[in-house]
Amino acid sequence: MRNWTLGQLRMLAAVAEQGSMRGAAEQLGYTVGAISQQMTALQKETGQSLFIRDGRRLLLSDAGRILHRHILGVLAAESEASAALDEMGSGIDSAVRLGVFGSAALACAVPALGLLARTDPQLRVELREVEPDHALAAILSGSVDAALGLEYSAVPVKTPAEITRRALVREDLLVVCAAGRPGAAGRPAEARHWILPPAASAFGRAARSALETEDIVPETEHTVMDTALALALADQGTGATLATASMLALYPADRTIMRLGSGAERTIVAMARPAMLRRASVERLLEALVEAAAPSSGLRSGVGEVLHHEPLKHL
Repeated sequence: MRNWTLGQLRMLAAVAEQGSMRGAAEQLGYTVGAISQQMTALQKETGQSLFIRDGRRLLLSDAGRILHRHILGVLAAESEASAALDEMGSGIDSAVRLGVFGSAALACAVPALGLLARTDPQLRVELREVEPDHALAAILSGSVDAALGLEYSAVPVKTPAEITRRALVREDLLVVCAAGRPGAAGRPAEARHWILPPAASAFGRAARSALETEDIVPETEHTVMDTALALALADQGTGATLATASMLALYPADRTIMRLGSGAERTIVAMARPAMLRRASVERLLEALVEAAAPSSGLRSGVGEVLHHEPLKHL
């Protein structure tokens, strides 16, 4: 690996342009001695003679011409990088990788991206689909800079110390079944068959815990993680399932919706490592997520505030 400096390369370009070290010194504001010293060091580093003297002029040797051809691109890139930093000022020009999943993406990420497009158009957010149960691992492994995750009141989990979390949306777990099916009178216990997430998943544990609190021992007809499939099965009358308002917003239909007496909830959270929040771009993204969290669902928003759905009435 060559140990030449950007300053030496800039001096070489000036000598090539001016045809002399004196001309390069005048162009760059150095003494002739300083230019000569650096060109001697550069030739020593390359192991090649870079100049040919032609009377009072200095011409580039073949090695000098090869080096000069390549350093022009280096100097141009350096100039562009410097200009970009100058133009940035207090603004944000960066790319942030955000881990998302279905309902949280619709409720939080999509409106946040719309907000950022207006307020910080140079901030580029790259969405990466990450299952909520894998969000922490994705952040800790560095595969995403921040992620949306879920926390359930029925199965509280301690957030690792190396993770900073911000609550975005708090919403009730609701019992959902087809209109006119068992449970339509507003009593979840009347539902005989259930469509539930796998018991090993956080949602599955929370669902079963919430039902147990209601003294319901669910007869699981289908074990399904996908929201669309679970709701479609419920719509066909094959059983009742659990969902939230943001999940229902993904697949609207005429359904019977009942609230659990225990008030079981889930919270959509934005998570990142504390070090990542020292990047202005990541901090701005999390602020936008809180500010823009699901405005179309009638949710309140505010930086650092836990948000609540307006009460849903039995349909």
